[in-house]
Amino acid sequence: MATPFPNIQDLPKEIQREAQTLRDNRAKIMENVGKFVLIHGESIVDYFPSYGLAATKGYDLFGLKDFLVTEVRAHQTPVRAMRCGVIKADGKLRLSKARAR
Repeated sequence: MATPFPNIQDLPKEIQREAQTLRDNRAKIMENVGKFVLIHGESIVDYFPSYGLAATKGYDLFGLKDFLVTEVRAHQTPVRAMRCGVIKADGKLRLSKARAR
């Protein structure tokens, strides 16, 4: 059974739009289990085979603006993510380092 999705208002404000997009599009996103989804604002940008490819595309498209990269899992853990973060299988957040442009 999947873990209930956390209250959006309990998340950091920088990631609330992306978390709401993740929640609103759950059925569509769940069609891509095993991939990494890149979300910016209200848009699902694309799905990628690895975190690195998704984060690189996010930086290429949005620079240091907020975006979310998370693995699509059959049993999702609660979203505890901030800018440029991914939730690992153990439920911990892994943040990406910004690169110079």
